[in-house]
Formats: sequence, structure tokens, C-alpha cells
Amino acid sequence: MAEELQFHSLDEIRAYIKTDLERKLALEQRKIAVWRLAKQSIWLLLLVAAYLQFFLIDIMYETITLPTLEVSVPVGTSLPKTRT
Repeated sequence: MAEELQFHSLDEIRAYIKTDLERKLALEQRKIAVWRLAKQSIWLLLLVAAYLQFFLIDIMYETITLPTLEVSVPVGTSLPKTRT
């Protein structure tokens, strides 16, 4: 059960309200700091993912556009033996 608050003067009420507001503000600032860290982490992760995607697509494009070279390898014939 919550304790009962007793105030004897207007200054005590003001002091209580001030400390309560400061406590709530500190709690909100901690929540904001956690969300800010999460937001920055997500943006950094998205930036890294976008860079990797760009890099991989660029590498695949370069690989696809390489000129081809066809090499014929004779099958069933043996290579001449060399003397060493």
C-alpha cells in the first residue's frame, strides 16, 4: 500500500513536486538514451548492409561483364612425354 504523504506548508508541496518532476525527467532521459542508441545501431546496420549490397552487386556486375575466353582441351590424347 502506498504511503500517505503529509505536507505542512506550500514550500514542502513545491519541493515534492520539483523532486517528482526531476525523477520523471531522469527516467524519460534514460528511456530516450536507450531509444537513441537503438536507433543509431539500426541506422549503422542498415548503412553497412546497403554498402555490402552495393559492393556485392558491383562485383557481380564486373564478373558478368568480363570478356570470355574459350579454351579447348583435347580429350583422349596423351601429352608427349618429356625427358628430364
